[in-house]
Amino acid sequence: MRQVLLRSLLPISLLAMAGCPDRSIDKVIPGQDKIESKDIPVNINRDIDILFLIDKSPTMADEQAALTANFPRFIRSLSQIEGGLPNIHLGVISQDIGAGNMTVGGTCTGLGDNGNLLATARVPGCTPPNGNFISDIDMGNGTRQKNYTGSLEDTFSCIASLGPTGCGFEQHLGSLEKALKNPNNAGFLRPDAFLAVIIISDEDDCSAKDTQIFNPSNSAVGPLADFRCFEWGWECDEGIMSRTAPGTYTNCRPRTNSPYLHHPDHFVEEIKKVKSDPRQIIISLINGPSATTEPSVPTTSVTINTAMNNVAVLEPSCRVGNQSAFAMPRLAYFAKQFPDRNSFFSLCNDDDGDGKADLERGLDLIAQLIKRVVGNPCFESDVSTTDLDPNNPGLQLECTVSEVERPNTPAAVERIMPTCKMQDENTPANDAVQPCWYVKKNLMQCSEYPSKLVFAVHPEQRNTPPDTHLFVQCVVGKDTNPP
Repeated sequence: MRQVLLRSLLPISLLAMAGCPDRSIDKVIPGQDKIESKDIPVNINRDIDILFLIDKSPTMADEQAALTANFPRFIRSLSQIEGGLPNIHLGVISQDIGAGNMTVGGTCTGLGDNGNLLATARVPGCTPPNGNFISDIDMGNGTRQKNYTGSLEDTFSCIASLGPTGCGFEQHLGSLEKALKNPNNAGFLRPDAFLAVIIISDEDDCSAKDTQIFNPSNSAVGPLADFRCFEWGWECDEGIMSRTAPGTYTNCRPRTNSPYLHHPDHFVEEIKKVKSDPRQIIISLINGPSATTEPSVPTTSVTINTAMNNVAVLEPSCRVGNQSAFAMPRLAYFAKQFPDRNSFFSLCNDDDGDGKADLERGLDLIAQLIKRVVGNPCFESDVSTTDLDPNNPGLQLECTVSEVERPNTPAAVERIMPTCKMQDENTPANDAVQPCWYVKKNLMQCSEYPSKLVFAVHPEQRNTPPDTHLFVQCVVGKDTNPP
């Protein structure tokens, strides 16, 4: 019955898979007759440009500290990509591109960081990279070419501790667009590399198409406060938020007709132009939860602060200790426009229960997403280890495997790949049909996953067209004879 299920799922899914299965980054839930789907490019692209967009507004000091403290976990996870740590460019930008070249509130001056890569030393005594981003490239002979001394983790902490001194009108998407087009950042983006953007912030995007929204003298947009961005940037089931009365709003989303803010679609279109194939772009958020994130916070409350001249104030969507974050529907919408290439993690997560944000698991999830997009041969779930053929050495999983040239195009060519006849549990037999697939234990490469099993193809080296993928679907569930 389950073989029939696998055969029926695969042909349909091949047409839908653009590069990574459509499922949550968070976890694969084990269960009888569930399926783990994998998309593994035959020719792994190990070039990844990673851009951290770090909010340096006045409320972000603790979150920045949590980021740098947990960054080593991110690197450890990336190092488990096939072949080890990939060829990375690692850059840092901020949300601060000023407030229309006006001086506003003491922290918004000029053009801010203007989308420039930031690589100056931010920690006393630390050594930044030689250049405006970190470069760490595998030279293929057991050595790596680096533009920094010391550890990668220490170098990142050196440049990523931006401090809480930036503009409180956060323009994340405007800064991202500037950064990707900025001639000062030449060399960071490589044409054929994946681009992974990681946005860490406690407040939603306020990227302006009319900078008069920031003008302190412009009473038409309301009192000078963050609420301007919510009023002119969001719409909810109840309509536009009121600046004069308290209330609760449901399912807030980007406002479609704002005269002051760009809709996120503008930035989606511009950023997808950076790559000939938008599937090379990965967007990850560590933000406040909203109506469309998981966890979901569907309602948003507005109160009136009588101590501050009756200014409208948005209530946070999450809190942890003295830290909090607001709903961020504009950024949540933006990320979801990169299907199968996005993830979300709550900035208020507190796994260790110490009352402070803990980003370790969030960074790990981002690394897992990158690994999955690049092509992760490890089985990530509790795949059923019932051996379908005890007469064939090794473990014969209940899977369907298909090799597809030019997937998701009218010219796609599919070939079903058979299982290998095995000599022993790790070695295909000399007379095995080629190519064929098998699984084996890999305690090092797959240490983070429950089965510790890796998918493999025999022979390892073979000639295939450049855009060839392996689509793998295996049954997840209870085992009748676990190893």
